[in-house]
Amino acid sequence: MSTDKSILLCCFLLKYFMCCHGIIWDDLDLPPQHLPGLFNLIPHLKEECRHDASCNFKAHLNSSTCWSYQDGCHFTRSWSYSQPICNGDSRGWVTSKKEQLELFYKQADFGFVEEQRQQLRDFCHSDVKSGLVSRLECTDHLKFCRGQHIWLNLTSLATRSQPVRYHMDVLSSGDVQVSCFLSAVSLYHHFCDFVNLYMSQHVNASDVNAFSTDVQVLIWETYPYVSSFAAAWRAFTRHPVRTLADFAGKRLCFKLVMFPLLPRMIFGLYYNTPLVWGCERSGLFHAFNRHMLHRLRVPPSIALPVVRVTLLARHTQHRRILNQRQLVQAARSRTDIVFNVAEFEHGQDLVLQLRTIAATDVLVGMHGAGLTHLLFLPDWAAVFEV
Repeated sequence: MSTDKSILLCCFLLKYFMCCHGIIWDDLDLPPQHLPGLFNLIPHLKEECRHDASCNFKAHLNSSTCWSYQDGCHFTRSWSYSQPICNGDSRGWVTSKKEQLELFYKQADFGFVEEQRQQLRDFCHSDVKSGLVSRLECTDHLKFCRGQHIWLNLTSLATRSQPVRYHMDVLSSGDVQVSCFLSAVSLYHHFCDFVNLYMSQHVNASDVNAFSTDVQVLIWETYPYVSSFAAAWRAFTRHPVRTLADFAGKRLCFKLVMFPLLPRMIFGLYYNTPLVWGCERSGLFHAFNRHMLHRLRVPPSIALPVVRVTLLARHTQHRRILNQRQLVQAARSRTDIVFNVAEFEHGQDLVLQLRTIAATDVLVGMHGAGLTHLLFLPDWAAVFEV
């Protein structure tokens, strides 16, 4: 039986990281404003930092800032990272401002993560006396799962003629083994994966490895992984992304494994999400912005006296602005703005794209997947959708 101790099955199925011996503090690699949340989530980590001369994060130990899904950190508290507001009309979704705020927090903020964490329960667990500890925990409807000492039998893939993508029949009865007892009780589309993976890390967060990049991503298909946005994986793993084809014909043992939230769940978050009107400032999406830009080494933007306007130029049949040349000429005749035309073609470096967007005050673009770039605008930026 072949064994891979650090496989993180990701995208549609994911494995989670390994344990470390001693803490290498620089490996935390989080934005400074996220460190208090981690320290308050894991108290023993805070104490280790306090007493470890090599920990350079002591300035964050006394901060009360916390993730709103933590006990005692309701989003209405001043020390919560999430500070959503609902100044607009809900258009009949709810009957009060309180309900509007609570619904928005549950739909589009860390309330979604909080609900998943509350649903986690054992589906099976091992007898401690057996020596080998196995466990499988899942949320309702198996939307998210994590396990320990899980075996997957992929031997049938070696003789399968049809490539795998979106198939439900990769595993058959007996192909998943756990040494335990059952418990009685486009840019837009690809970022479905990354947003849900980031949320899954929060759902799973329980120790210092919560946001580790020393994990192996396994995409649940046999097609070679090729994407213009592959650089985004650097925010989650320092290792090459693998597919099922890399393990066809093998039996794998995962020491620690995570099956993350699916990118396009019914009533999930990001794709076709029902959303109450009139609210803004999701702490979850703000945290995702900071996490991705930090991990991809995109420098933080600073506000300048001049307004920086970026036009997303598209060349597809239904996304072109027919009088774009005249608009650009008119915009560049103004002295109070800096006008930039961004032509993000297929294959262009993702990090360079994000550098452009992170240094934008007003983003102008045609309706479409390209406006997903707004996820990486600075806090004060505005969007004009054509």
